Amino acid sequence: MNTIPLIFNERQFKRTVLGGSVRFENSTVPVTVLLLNRGGSHFRSQQLQTLVSDGFSRIICVESSADSYTLEDYSQNFPSVKFIIPLEKITPGEMINAGIAEADTEYVLVLWDDLKITEKMLSPTVYKKLTTTPRLCIAPYIQSNSRSYLPVRMVPSVDAFFLDISPEPVLSACTNTAYPFDSIGLYHREKFIQLGGFDYTITNSYWQILDFALRGWLWGEEIVISSFMKCMYQETIPLEDTTADYMQLRFYLKNTAPVFKIDHAYIPISRVFSYIKKSSTNLFTAISDFRDARKWVEKNKYRFKMDMPYLVENWECIKGFEK
Repeated sequence: MNTIPLIFNERQFKRTVLGGSVRFENSTVPVTVLLLNRGGSHFRSQQLQTLVSDGFSRIICVESSADSYTLEDYSQNFPSVKFIIPLEKITPGEMINAGIAEADTEYVLVLWDDLKITEKMLSPTVYKKLTTTPRLCIAPYIQSNSRSYLPVRMVPSVDAFFLDISPEPVLSACTNTAYPFDSIGLYHREKFIQLGGFDYTITNSYWQILDFALRGWLWGEEIVISSFMKCMYQETIPLEDTTADYMQLRFYLKNTAPVFKIDHAYIPISRVFSYIKKSSTNLFTAISDFRDARKWVEKNKYRFKMDMPYLVENWECIKGFEK
């Protein structure tokens, strides 16, 4: 396992880049749209046409693989759209890291290509309302293709000493969420980069988004769901793989193991014994991972504003709630 990255976009994957040489004219929404490919969408041409007409400053498409044979046509038909094609396997978080690294606007709207892209999904008026208070991420209300609203407010709790995340219905116009479902949302680019982005060494997409988002909360950032933004899946709702595996152990070390005291966080050396018992790896690997996590927390110790027990216990009154 690679060591925990200390800087944003630390791993540079091999890629091909097409298009994006022509700048948009008459932009009305100062936002970069990051459209992620989940495996091929027959709505792509229509989606791009709608996004172009919506007046965004920039559109970046990040593919999940290099298997698409229509990208040359898309890049010719939409010369202002930049396409990033990975030449190796990458995680969803790396797709987002790559797109945000290419963006040059204050906010980046992250969408998947199996969402219904509608006209004026983010109008200038809505954009101004959403960005009055700078936040790490503003997530949308999300509907299924049958138009029923999904329980995408994620609430943290502790069950038998383990962190548990429960999905709940969104009942208010603006409310906290532990993480943006499916990583969809309007991200503050500078805050995203300062936070370090997604950890590419966590290859399970669920633990990867949970690691990113809860790191944000623990470091004093906010993630909210706003009724001003709404999205709808065109097809099936993606399933989250919440299996407690090796990736969950890395999440634990970075987010649950640290203890906050006065003005900094640290991982008590005594926790190595309980970690070895929990770990599914051999003794050498478990100790190596624990040491790596302690170094990472030590490097970032003054960025922590709280620890996980405090976040869970004060969730309903933590800053940003019901703003």
